[in-house]
Amino acid sequence: MSDGPHRSLPMRAAWKRVAERGDKPAYTPDEISERIVPALEQDWRAEIRPAFMNELTQAFKEHDGLFPETISDSLKSLGDQAQCGLERSLIDHAIHVSEQGDQGIVALERAACNALMDRGSRGLLQVEEHYCRKSNLSRARRVRERLQAGLALARTNLTGSARRLLGIDRKAKSASAPSTRRDGIDDGVTL
Repeated sequence: MSDGPHRSLPMRAAWKRVAERGDKPAYTPDEISERIVPALEQDWRAEIRPAFMNELTQAFKEHDGLFPETISDSLKSLGDQAQCGLERSLIDHAIHVSEQGDQGIVALERAACNALMDRGSRGLLQVEEHYCRKSNLSRARRVRERLQAGLALARTNLTGSARRLLGIDRKAKSASAPSTRRDGIDDGVTL
């Protein structure tokens, strides 16, 4: 007997913890979102190369000023260097944000948040697909709905996470810090 489909999920350990919380009704959407942000940070650290990030940051710093339209050429050339899905998503969002008129580090931060949200949505779809294969459709739908609620709440924490991942705000509290463990008799489900 299995402890649940999240155990065999072919994703990183942080996403397995997200799936476990999404599957158990005892966890609130807030508690689910506490696990989504560290999973996204883990994906970022595993997939975004530091050299690529340095070049992207430098492009935004160089083009912060009078002629923001010249950044699109720099971003398109960086797009040719993007190796994985998260790097490509980051470049796509950076181009989109710069075309909307945002400039500098604020634009890069917004692009990073959008890329992380996209990755979060794809992660939720992977979890749902896995639950469809290993369990039943109604359970997969329930997990998806709970994870979507958690991702919506996680969006507010992604700004700080993006700033930390971009190296803008190194003093921000890490989202990957473990949540408070409930072990007392009065530490049950929040009402």
